[in-house]
Amino acid sequence: MASTEKRSEDITWGAFPSPGGWDLGPDPRSLFVDTEELRASCSAEVREWLKPRLLPPTRSFIVLLRLAVVLGKHKLSRRVDRGDRLAAELVRTFSKLGPTFVKLAQIISAGEGIFPDSLVSQCRTLLDKAPAADFSEVHKTLSEELGESYMQYFSSLDKVPVAAASIAQVHKGTLLSGATVAVKVQRRDIKKLVEKDVKALSWIANKAVGRLPIAALANPPALVALFASTISEELDFRIEASASVEVAMSLRVANHEVLKVPRARVELTTKRVLVSEFVEGETLSGDGLNVSHQMGVEMVSALLTCLLEGALLSGVFHGDLHGGNLIVNPSGSVYLLDFGITARFTADERLHFARLVTGGMSGDWRSQVRALVGLNALPADVDVEFLGRELGLDRQLDVGSLEADELARELQNLSRTLLSSGARLPTQLMLWAKNLAFLDRTIGILAPEVDMITLLTKVASNFLQGNAAELLPLVGGEVTLSVEAVKSSMGVGADVEKMSWREMAERRNLIAARAKKVVQ
Repeated sequence: MASTEKRSEDITWGAFPSPGGWDLGPDPRSLFVDTEELRASCSAEVREWLKPRLLPPTRSFIVLLRLAVVLGKHKLSRRVDRGDRLAAELVRTFSKLGPTFVKLAQIISAGEGIFPDSLVSQCRTLLDKAPAADFSEVHKTLSEELGESYMQYFSSLDKVPVAAASIAQVHKGTLLSGATVAVKVQRRDIKKLVEKDVKALSWIANKAVGRLPIAALANPPALVALFASTISEELDFRIEASASVEVAMSLRVANHEVLKVPRARVELTTKRVLVSEFVEGETLSGDGLNVSHQMGVEMVSALLTCLLEGALLSGVFHGDLHGGNLIVNPSGSVYLLDFGITARFTADERLHFARLVTGGMSGDWRSQVRALVGLNALPADVDVEFLGRELGLDRQLDVGSLEADELARELQNLSRTLLSSGARLPTQLMLWAKNLAFLDRTIGILAPEVDMITLLTKVASNFLQGNAAELLPLVGGEVTLSVEAVKSSMGVGADVEKMSWREMAERRNLIAARAKKVVQ
């Protein structure tokens, strides 16, 4: 580890704060030499968890019984608010089933636009609010991972955690050098419980295929596989520390000034303990934020650009953005935290994803459909022209202008077409879409009055112009931005000139009310 006098060397290759309490040195490749081996070990572990089993794991009976009770009560209920009550009951059941299901709820909590709004809202109540383990348990883990004399590294270590989640909890400490650190300590025996739960979920998910129509689109086995692979890597903090460096490198290459990544303390990071810079500020899930409209727009623009560039240019991006994982520093910087779920595109996936995104920016829906085929979201033999017409991709649709019965027909046709075409939701695409849905909500926190047409057009334009050389070999030519395509992605008509986030939210609420009326 470099001396504390050389405090800025690593910011030449990583988006770390400067000055820092320590320096990671000039060569990030030397920090984590065995990360690929660790990931390969996790993959082998997950394959064992997901292996088909003739007999159901014992844990599956407990899970099924508790879910059946909730769903049975929902089916018998005649209350108008039964959907909201079902969501509340499901989340309470997740909490009772333990840390694995709490983690599942936390992932769902950032899935606005993917999962039902009532379920997303209820799942947010579990963000970073897990009961804290007693410090005696923390002491045992620190002793096993860092040695009995682990306090030799710290001048102080708070016994009360600053945050507690399903997998781990975080304690604030001070190193002998005076640097303030976050000490993330994994819950004891969490891995054994996760293994049992994933095996149970895998068995249940496979039984759902062919029995529930919506399962064909939602693809439960793939969802469980995604969950298993992410939580497996999340249980090894060495992988998380390595991922934080990868994302920091990606942000630095893109010259982002707003977004930062806390440095990991490499020599104090083990499989179950992660020590990193402590970040002061307010989380995006808190009520203490006080930023100007202009600063809010800058933060949102940086986050949107980061999501685009990470996936398309680097092939790596933070896979679990939510309010608790983003801290706004008093200086105006936004810190990304918790890299336990970091998504990666292969070179081939990155190519198809680039064509999917640029096709949306230019209004080339045929390119988008072909890209979805390349990403295995649609079967290889899909009829591109027919599917485009059936989904209404060849026309500009103002969703907010539809009456209840018209909206119902559109939604039914969309669902029927996707199911009949054999559509699936690829795992990395799901994480990216989940992040995008979260960032939409973040705009409502940081800049609710911003004109969304202007914001999205500017972000897309800057992205295309600033990365033209990198995009050219991916998409096979220049991309021309279409403002009409931007409006179409927002579900507004071509004649709409301006629309704030607040106005969009009101439209969504109106559409949801119309859809709910049809269901009732």
